[in-house]
Amino acid sequence: MRRWRWAVAVGALGLIWLATRGVDLPSIAADEEPPARVERVEGSDLKRIILTAKAASRLGIQIADVTEEKVADKTAKMVPYAALIYDPTGATWVYTNPQERVFLRHRVVVDNIAADRVVLSEGPAAGVKIVTVGVAELYGVENGLG
Repeated sequence: MRRWRWAVAVGALGLIWLATRGVDLPSIAADEEPPARVERVEGSDLKRIILTAKAASRLGIQIADVTEEKVADKTAKMVPYAALIYDPTGATWVYTNPQERVFLRHRVVVDNIAADRVVLSEGPAAGVKIVTVGVAELYGVENGLG
């Protein structure tokens, strides 16, 4: 009976040794591109975010244009409320999309908010592309969160 236990133990150890011999544990390939690259914008405290196509797809990034509309007898720039993000100091920002999968945070000044629309007194020009879905995720990427 003792020999049987001994034989089973030696056999099990031998199988484990054979199974793990020369096997590399899975890891991220050194040549695999990271999902996002964050670069400092020269001359400012801002950063440029560059996503891979796969990362942009996973985040579900959606884009809209800054619009100009007549509000109270004046023309004002407007953005969807979903595009707005507040930093820890309470400053308001949107992410612009100057090139495909490239994003820059842009400071805005809110005049007022009406339902799901934000009237800006300062911000990007009409026609500039801004992010409306994935804003919080971009902020996290820019600031090294997650």
